Amino acid sequence: MARAFWDQRFSGDEFLFGSEPNEYVVETCSDLEPTEALDLGCGEGRNAVWLAAQGHRVTAVDVSPVGLAKAAQLAAAREVAVDWVCVNLGEYEPAPQSFGLVVLSYIHVDPALRVPLHVKAARSLLAGGRLVVVGHHVRNVEEGIGGPQNPDILLTEEQMQADFEGLSIIRNETVEREVPGASVTALDLVFVATA
Repeated sequence: MARAFWDQRFSGDEFLFGSEPNEYVVETCSDLEPTEALDLGCGEGRNAVWLAAQGHRVTAVDVSPVGLAKAAQLAAAREVAVDWVCVNLGEYEPAPQSFGLVVLSYIHVDPALRVPLHVKAARSLLAGGRLVVVGHHVRNVEEGIGGPQNPDILLTEEQMQADFEGLSIIRNETVEREVPGASVTALDLVFVATA
């Protein structure tokens, strides 16, 4: 079901969320030395391609072959290499302690999938590795704009702290994001931690 949904969303000629990286991914990853990086739920590849352009050796995972085909085109246009993996995130098993950076950008899934996915993400970090999670905050439903309208799949600071217990939290906060043409801002959560 997820594959068909995202294949349809990514089937347009344009990039659904644009071809430039998420501003918070750039903000939280620009200072890193090149490392093995994992982008979970990479969609059309905007963050993975940017990370590769920064010198990271990127593995990018998504359920949608349509999204990954567009991601590969973007990587080719920007002349970077990314290892694209087409699999459902619930089935993907990253090797433990193998990545210096793990990014999850706007991955909104049922808690029954979110918690094990977060455990796998944390487990895949090398010692000292960085985890970055960016997503819509639960408050966005009532106070913001855009994104899923199901509060059960949106993020809170408390969830992030519980899901990533054992990591050293650097940042766990709600941020306002400008949305072109909107009179209100979107409310996102930015979480950064190290192993």
